[in-house]
Amino acid sequence: MKKIILLLLFVSTVSFDSQKGDAYDVGEWFKFRIHYGFINAGYATMEVKEATLNNRKVFHVIGKGYTTGMSRFFLK
Repeated sequence: MKKIILLLLFVSTVSFDSQKGDAYDVGEWFKFRIHYGFINAGYATMEVKEATLNNRKVFHVIGKGYTTGMSRFFLK
């Protein structure tokens, strides 16, 4: 009896599989702060755009970064 209940529970949880959505979409952007403890070293941004490559739609991710504060003095 326990095996039948476990089998039914297993089948019911596996059979209802749903499709996961994309982690990101066109037009989204992300901003990251780069730091060493409490000292800010800079910021980085990433932007997701749509492009076409070989007649297929693809994501074009553009990344930019810049230093701030005293880090700019040491890292140009």
